[in-house]
Amino acid sequence: SLYDAIRTFLLANAVRDIRDVDKNTHRSMLINMSRFTKVQSVIMNIVQDYFDEIKRTVKQTHKLSMDYALTNPIISALKTTFENQFSTLIDGVEGLTWEETFNQLYDSISKIKIIVVNSGKNSSKLNYDEAKDGLRVIAVGGLALSRGLTLEGLMTSYFYRNTCTYDVLMQMGRWFGYRPFYDKVCRIWITNTSANWY
Repeated sequence: SLYDAIRTFLLANAVRDIRDVDKNTHRSMLINMSRFTKVQSVIMNIVQDYFDEIKRTVKQTHKLSMDYALTNPIISALKTTFENQFSTLIDGVEGLTWEETFNQLYDSISKIKIIVVNSGKNSSKLNYDEAKDGLRVIAVGGLALSRGLTLEGLMTSYFYRNTCTYDVLMQMGRWFGYRPFYDKVCRIWITNTSANWY
């Protein structure tokens, strides 16, 4: 499910680049699976490896014929995710197609950074103000992402942490108040238990 969430975020960037007038907006994904900083570093490495594999594969296949590109399991998985998440989005009177989304994908994901945000010495700082052409980021963390930190342009949230404490639920509920025009590409992964608490 984490890999599916990552693919969804990457595709959402392409969808927004096709649909949005302003291509320089901030785009963020949140991954919150553990409060332990060492575990977060391991998760970040796993996410980085998977992202690098997707980016490399898309770069190598985006100019090939679609039939041939789809023989690659990464491209096939991206198409399946697109069909599950975005194939019903409407842009004007035309529906978005897999082909146009795939053609846009490499340019849309080439600037994405994977960072860990926590209290550890290897933590990165999220500075959206310095990114004049829009920061695109997958932020892995725990407590720092649960409370107080604003993620600009948050489109994809992946939570594998449970709490039933009301104030913590409200702090973690980052998907409330999405801005117009990109709310259709926002997705949340949480457990059934967490969903019931919300």
